[in-house]
Amino acid sequence: MWYLILSTPVAPPEQRAAQLNNHLAWMKTQHQAGNVLFSGPSADHTRGIYVIRAESHDAAQKITDTDPFHVEGLREYELIDWEVHQIMGAGPFSREEMQGHS
Repeated sequence: MWYLILSTPVAPPEQRAAQLNNHLAWMKTQHQAGNVLFSGPSADHTRGIYVIRAESHDAAQKITDTDPFHVEGLREYELIDWEVHQIMGAGPFSREEMQGHS
């Protein structure tokens, strides 16, 4: 399964800046482990966004809970279960094809 994480700040920028290197080291580790596939901020930098691939919602939550920003209470997140149907041009692109993938 795929999971979309939307992370929003709850602490002042200077507090978050102090944890940025820890967050980025954590993110690199998650990418290398194949847990996080895409990551980065929204264009207006109001949210961090990343995509997790995990066996379950609970597994994705356990991964997300280890993000130093979340551990330190500097950001909170929304975890969205994401039913990916298409990826890089592959997948069902008609109603009939999508019904066959239920």
